[in-house]
Amino acid sequence: MILDKEIKALSETDRYRPPAEALVVQIKGVGLLTAMVYLTEIGDMRRFSNRKQVGSYFGLVPSSNKSGEGSDRKGAYNTRVACT
Repeated sequence: MILDKEIKALSETDRYRPPAEALVVQIKGVGLLTAMVYLTEIGDMRRFSNRKQVGSYFGLVPSSNKSGEGSDRKGAYNTRVACT
């Protein structure tokens, strides 16, 4: 498939080159596409001092129970979808 070839080629560029891509792909259930979405959305990983901040950025932290309607989730929607 053309898209798979393009994603593979992009993963081999300097921005996504290992160790970043290789480390993310080692996570159980994470393939190349999910790793690329994650790395694209997160940008510079050095801006987060711990994994809790990363989870908060992506909206993967537990949501709060408040009265009212609507979702309280914040963060990068595409990555949250890719991770769930």
